[in-house]
Amino acid sequence: MNMKLLFYFILFNILASTTYCQVSNLTDTIKYELIGKTKKDCVNKLKEKISKLGVSDTLSISESEDNDVFIGKGKFTYNHIINYDTSDAFLNRTYVGQVIGFVTYKVRIEFQKKYILVALQNFEHVAKGSKYGKKSLGMINFAYVPNKSKDEELIWLDKVLKDILGTCKRVNVGFKLWFFNTML
Repeated sequence: MNMKLLFYFILFNILASTTYCQVSNLTDTIKYELIGKTKKDCVNKLKEKISKLGVSDTLSISESEDNDVFIGKGKFTYNHIINYDTSDAFLNRTYVGQVIGFVTYKVRIEFQKKYILVALQNFEHVAKGSKYGKKSLGMINFAYVPNKSKDEELIWLDKVLKDILGTCKRVNVGFKLWFFNTML
């Protein structure tokens, strides 16, 4: 059990040290080294795993025209419990319901001679909204900058954005761990 914990600790440190980020939007690329495996074997293994995933609206990955590149898209539901700072319960429900929706993102897996590059990028929040309106927050920026406004609605939206960013980062790490366990 302790060896497994040590393995995940080392894995996390390796993943964290080889992460590249773009400031414009949440993009994370990890470079996996192919140690003792051929590129062809890894491509075939990924094709096998993708065929077992089946049709899904939460994750779809397919081979592109370039046989060494797989592209896809993912989606997850975003729901939160960040209350609008008010004593009015109706007003609170009105605001909370406006940002409930989903986050979409793109997946790119590229096989090179000695490496596999895995990228999750373009995380975008799309609100389903409620009968009181909807507030889509759009592309999620990796470099979170707190809002300096004193406007209550903007302060609340800032808290929601920070929560969405945290959720996107957890999805990102979860996908990379799934990929690592599946492929390597």
